[in-house]
Amino acid sequence: MFAARLIVAFIALFAVSSISVAYAGDEAPWQFTAFEKKLGAGLTKFPVDQALQDKIDAAVDKGTNWLLTQQKPDGHFDIYMNTHVMGGTALCLLALVHSGVIEREDRRIQKGIEWLYQQYLDLKAHDLLRTYDIGVTLMLLEVRPVQFNPRRTEAQQQRTPLELDWIKEMVAWIEEKRNSSGFWSYPHGQGDHSNSQYALLGLSSAARMTVDVSTPEFYIPVLNHFLDTQDQSGPAVPPFGPTVDMRSTDSNFANARGWNYQEGWLKTGSMTTAGVVTLAVIHDRLTELDGRRRRFYDLQLQGRTTKSIFDGLGWLGKYFSVERNPAAPSGDGGWHYYYLYGLERAGALTGQEWFGQHDWYKEGAQYLVDHQLDDGKWDTNAAGNLPAHIQAVQDQEDHPFAVNQWTDTCYAILFLKKATKPVPNLAPPPVTQGH
Repeated sequence: MFAARLIVAFIALFAVSSISVAYAGDEAPWQFTAFEKKLGAGLTKFPVDQALQDKIDAAVDKGTNWLLTQQKPDGHFDIYMNTHVMGGTALCLLALVHSGVIEREDRRIQKGIEWLYQQYLDLKAHDLLRTYDIGVTLMLLEVRPVQFNPRRTEAQQQRTPLELDWIKEMVAWIEEKRNSSGFWSYPHGQGDHSNSQYALLGLSSAARMTVDVSTPEFYIPVLNHFLDTQDQSGPAVPPFGPTVDMRSTDSNFANARGWNYQEGWLKTGSMTTAGVVTLAVIHDRLTELDGRRRRFYDLQLQGRTTKSIFDGLGWLGKYFSVERNPAAPSGDGGWHYYYLYGLERAGALTGQEWFGQHDWYKEGAQYLVDHQLDDGKWDTNAAGNLPAHIQAVQDQEDHPFAVNQWTDTCYAILFLKKATKPVPNLAPPPVTQGH
């Protein structure tokens, strides 16, 4: 009974923040703004020529319209409905918000969030919350449409007390589920770098909504874990750019060092982007929380972290591909579009326009506009590049982690819209000679 009243109160409070009310003069602080302008979606960095940009815009519109046809009347999407009850719908809503559709489809987003909250209460009551679900939901709440108050900072824009309590609960859940080794699992089973990445992305979004972890010390075990699980050595790579000779090691910019999903697995592009993204997020949080006192994040650890990030970028440059998820020393890591969205995050968070000699955004965008299906969706099967063991998973329609058209379409839209905000003050390590 209490949960039912809470849901009604939550929906009512959310509705307050999505209804425009007429005021006058100084008594009228609230006004709606174009959401994508406030969000800053579609960063001007990573530019492409106008012909390709026109194709990108058309592809996003077409993909968005297809995605809207998949939403159910109660606001959810039938994606990952076996175990990732919240995460699939949150991912679809996240893609819709970043697509720029919000001005005409605000109510659809709102209805989806209301559905998510009801699912959250039910899953929480049965101890069935999942790391991916919580992380993506926090990412969505950060960018969901809110009314704009010019008297407040961006982080302080209107959020109801109940919404803030929800955010605080999810942050506390992520804190609690970090294991003793410094990373996350589903939360069942062995920890992995994919779940860990989404836990950190969720915490980063929560911090921008003024809800942070209890202490900066919380991040140190996570940082140490990712530093320790990266390749400890790798071939030298020079600075990135279109005219750099990748065979030259005269100016050693970085060493190509990647990450895997778990110990014993191949190093892949998707997990190397996860390592880069996780360390970039931690660097951002620790620089802000502990940057002056340096009790936990001293200059030596900052230097090691920055070196690790750019070595990860070096791996992405050396093994670069947009046609598959690269694996080292060779092969295909599967989860192709998941990797492409990771590539976007790694490039945007670090501000890198080039991975090796590759303009990653231009090449990725061209690939995606060329592989969109006629009805507007993307589907990895259309590219014909899934390895046999991943295709076998895809063929199991009830498999909870099956690659499917919903996830592929969301990842494609998020890549094309450059959905990730950059991390400030992330400078590359000094260029050195030799190793």
